[in-house]
Amino acid sequence: MAGQFKEVFLRKGIIVLDIRPGDVWTVKDKIINFPEERLPEGSREKHIYRTVVVVSRLDECQDNIGYKSITVIPTSTKCNIKSPTDFSLSQGMGGLKYDSYARTRMVQPVLKTDLEKKVGSLPTEIFISLKTMLLTHLDFLKNE
Repeated sequence: MAGQFKEVFLRKGIIVLDIRPGDVWTVKDKIINFPEERLPEGSREKHIYRTVVVVSRLDECQDNIGYKSITVIPTSTKCNIKSPTDFSLSQGMGGLKYDSYARTRMVQPVLKTDLEKKVGSLPTEIFISLKTMLLTHLDFLKNE
């Protein structure tokens, strides 16, 4: 019976996941937008899944009626494309399988229904540092 309700909720875009700021989730890679790949010289290695870090506020994460989407920062394992505001995450942090970078300049919304699997949560002090880097990228803070 519970499975039937879950299917009805999903069809209406209502999810029943416990999503929190700092969580690391997998999403299908094809839904993540990397604008540079649309340039003639642009390309990136496509994956089936990509990890993302949830940066929406707790109330937006928990409200499954009013908020259908959340804000995430995609991660990458490619070190050769690091920008000054990419945030380094070590293997194991938040359940990550590899050393990665949170690509703060690629912050973007995703539908909650696009979340596939929670792999972990970042430690509080690391998540605070990541949010600070995001604010730096958005020029709300100076990284000097």
